[in-house]
Amino acid sequence: MPNTWVVVPEIRNCDMCHQDPPVPAYADGKTRSGPWANMCKPCFEIHGVGLGLGMGQELLLEPPGTTKELVTMDYRKALPHVGHHIVIVVYGNENIAVECEDCCEVVVDTDLPEELNPLVDGVPQDVTVGLWEGLPVILEEEGE
Repeated sequence: MPNTWVVVPEIRNCDMCHQDPPVPAYADGKTRSGPWANMCKPCFEIHGVGLGLGMGQELLLEPPGTTKELVTMDYRKALPHVGHHIVIVVYGNENIAVECEDCCEVVVDTDLPEELNPLVDGVPQDVTVGLWEGLPVILEEEGE
């Protein structure tokens, strides 16, 4: 559901229960009495009005679906492609690859986590265009 979480640099403690030792907040949300507060999960279930725009957001240190696995690329394999037309391609909604269109080579690839599937009911969704080595990259679906 959109607007149900927010990435923060640090998780603050619960403003409601003041436990010792302090309990990290689960969400920043509107309370049933009106004011907003950082609340641990039990306090949020009692005092919170829900997650979503105008209600509250779960506090996360990194976006959902982020894995600790790091996709690395071999410097020697990537270097010959600097200045080439680089694209990101999704294969069968299971794998994502950085490819050099000039050389028809895969520079690096990784399996796509299920929660980051770019298709909803089989229909491609809008994606963000980013940069790789300072060059714009385009997310394309296989066959385009």
